[in-house]
Amino acid sequence: GGGGSKEEANAGEGSGEGCGSAAVPGAIIAMHPDLVKQAKSLPTGIPRGWNLSLLKGVFALAYGLAGTKGKKVQLDECSLYLHHPVPSDGAEKGKLPALLHFHGGGLIFGDARMDDFYVRSVVEELGIIVASVQYRCAPKHPFPAPLDDAEKAFHWISQHPDVDQSRIIVGGQSAGGHLAAA
Repeated sequence: GGGGSKEEANAGEGSGEGCGSAAVPGAIIAMHPDLVKQAKSLPTGIPRGWNLSLLKGVFALAYGLAGTKGKKVQLDECSLYLHHPVPSDGAEKGKLPALLHFHGGGLIFGDARMDDFYVRSVVEELGIIVASVQYRCAPKHPFPAPLDDAEKAFHWISQHPDVDQSRIIVGGQSAGGHLAAA
């Protein structure tokens, strides 16, 4: 690849490349753990996938998170989901702080979208841009592939026209925290 990027469809849709997102069923990606627990407690005769989708939608509407959908950005072998805050009337124009977020999964599984609840909450509450990285995982992509992807994502977000380069935060969950610290 030539180092460029391409913004695509909403983050909740599309292929699950990267760390084997098959380990994370599509119906529960971006689902708050309390909602998953409630949905799993339903009687077995009720289709759970349908209920998870319904609960996810209701929760998003109830907490005002429906407007923070991310856009998929392809960066050669890795990708990220870019979440912008929804501007309010009279909102300040200009560059915003950003969080570059890495998901957990021991560098062997996981999906950038599995932290969507957290990511959307950060976008909504802090009014910042969040880029959630879909890095490549072992064993298909051995180390240092995830670290290379983290570096590529950092360079990409630091050049984004909407991001204040002096206010970029790097963080993650579990293995993602290790990538952030590196």
